[in-house]
Amino acid sequence: LLRVYAAARLAENPKEEASTQKRYSLFFLSLLKEIGADLQSKRQKEALARLSLELANIRSAWTWAVAHEQILFVDQAAWSLWYFFELWNYYREGEAVFGQAADAVRRNLESQQAKLTRAEQKKYTGSLGRFLMHQAYFAMRLGQIEEADTLCQASITSLRLSHDPEALGHALSYYAVLNWTIGKLDLAWSLLQESLPLSHEHGPPWQIALFTGILGNVTYERGEYEQSYRLLNEALERSQVIGDPRLTGYISAYLGRTALKLNRTEEIEGILQEGAQLTLESGDRFGYGLILEQLALAAQAREDFASSEELFEASANLLREIGDAWSLARVLISWGECRQSLGELARAAEFFKEAILLSLRARALLITLNGLVGLARVYAREGKAEAALGIVLFVEDYPASTQDARETARQIHLDLAERLPTDTVEAAYKLAHSTTIEEIASGRL
Repeated sequence: LLRVYAAARLAENPKEEASTQKRYSLFFLSLLKEIGADLQSKRQKEALARLSLELANIRSAWTWAVAHEQILFVDQAAWSLWYFFELWNYYREGEAVFGQAADAVRRNLESQQAKLTRAEQKKYTGSLGRFLMHQAYFAMRLGQIEEADTLCQASITSLRLSHDPEALGHALSYYAVLNWTIGKLDLAWSLLQESLPLSHEHGPPWQIALFTGILGNVTYERGEYEQSYRLLNEALERSQVIGDPRLTGYISAYLGRTALKLNRTEEIEGILQEGAQLTLESGDRFGYGLILEQLALAAQAREDFASSEELFEASANLLREIGDAWSLARVLISWGECRQSLGELARAAEFFKEAILLSLRARALLITLNGLVGLARVYAREGKAEAALGIVLFVEDYPASTQDARETARQIHLDLAERLPTDTVEAAYKLAHSTTIEEIASGRL
């Protein structure tokens, strides 16, 4: 009631109202910028708590500043707001607010172009590139792949024009992650080869650690597991110095995946347990969900299937709550492979089918193809040889297939070919090469 009364009195003096709103907006955007630095440190939990208390004020301050085209104020707080929304999984709101900020810059550039100096145009172009970069990130997290692709390319173009190497490194890495997800591994690799040197030269330690880890993930998908392990181990060491729980948890989870692939189970479980404790204490549900999957796989490797089941279920539930379709689909595939190895074929097939549909809807084709390989393995064991053969023939030649998926598909193919008539194999080959991934994922092969 007091606030409504005060706002009404303030509105009676438009000049004072405008001045007050500007000071209010600047105060909370400055607070976001200052505390935001703690988000990428061991003080992350405390920073999240402080900013969460002021979230309504931060939203109002941002909205007013965008509406009144206070671009520089908004730009200074953008990095902090991006990571705050990422940590709380506010993907939809993040995509919207950065899209509104980008629109405000465009309006400003169009209306003021004749009045702006070259230096001012460069500054606003840089702001536009950074807003588009953050919008692209959240579009990607929402599974809006086509939109994210367009935004990434526009962001990179703007950041090249504004000569902002630190932000350009970020934008290139976002675009690399997008292409990694849809299976364009060569393009992802190429983008990271440009991004990482920029980060080493111009970026903070946090940026170097994250992008080294992303390079390690792409290297893994290319089948270069030892190199992936070295890169991820380097990224983990860097992240542990920085102290950011989300960053450390993320790197730990993917290092765990690589270590398990190399049968280094014993040396990685301690790191995973530490990462789990860190993400749990910080309230990072995403990071905790990723690590639970790797702990489930480690328990499976020890043949502790009861613990593995509990951990898979906890991981899937967390990621389902968050709404992260990519990570959930990957966990369901891991879970399906575990149940398949125990002979629970019907249950395994359910996990694979859900993962395929989730990942296909989110255009995470790399995950879709891994799910198809798992389903083919189940079909082969159930005696559905022709269906299994059609799937693996498709996966073998699909450009987005990882080295691991392609090799597994090839093994199933060779085994089935020995048991089926030649004409059946030839018919399956023709059919597999005349269908789409949507058709094969829907079981129409």
